[in-house]
Amino acid sequence: MSDPYVIYGGGVARDVVVRMVLEEAGVPYDVIFVDGVTGAHRTKEFLEMNPAGYIPAVLTPEKEMLFETAAIMLYVAERHELHDLLPMPGDKDRGQFLAHLFYHTNEIQPSTKRWFYPHRFSTESAAGRDKIMDAAYQILLDRWGVLDQMLAENGPYHLGDRFSILDMHMAMWATYGLRTCDEIIETFPAVARVTEDVRARPASGHILNQQREDMLRWRDRTEHMTTKTGTY
Repeated sequence: MSDPYVIYGGGVARDVVVRMVLEEAGVPYDVIFVDGVTGAHRTKEFLEMNPAGYIPAVLTPEKEMLFETAAIMLYVAERHELHDLLPMPGDKDRGQFLAHLFYHTNEIQPSTKRWFYPHRFSTESAAGRDKIMDAAYQILLDRWGVLDQMLAENGPYHLGDRFSILDMHMAMWATYGLRTCDEIIETFPAVARVTEDVRARPASGHILNQQREDMLRWRDRTEHMTTKTGTY
């Protein structure tokens, strides 16, 4: 039996979807908690694993360190041949899969970071950071609206009737929420339907359900920090 994957992350971190794919593959893994609120992801030890300083970092059974959540998710699904959840090269759905995946990472993710971490993008006062949040919020409503329309017209999933790890990836971002944990799924019905299906997955749905609980605690823990310039 090979060594397990080792995930450096846990809690409110994007390794949620990596763990979900590993659960779907039935592959063992361990989680080493890295507390982003206290800046543990910016320590010398963590930066030696992931110089970008973001969670997660994942050590493969072959002792190769990987980073960037979408890339890790794709790597795991390809390596363990999850053909039912991932269109492989040559599959007719591969193009749409890649287009939607990059929509998530290029359109949804950047503005989500600006919404939750405005202090990373401004050296101005709290008022300046409020402007960043306001702009990010409007962009996110627009970008989630585009995705919701695509799902409504061509779904129910990103690949039509075919469920894939794209749906897991999107559900992770939807569960972060905006002003509340449930704002995205309450605003966008097609997104909500996909998210509910992900939560109901027998092998991995429990991880997404736990993410929501972790997110509620994270919001309580960091509420007083949102106008500061800490490392979280």
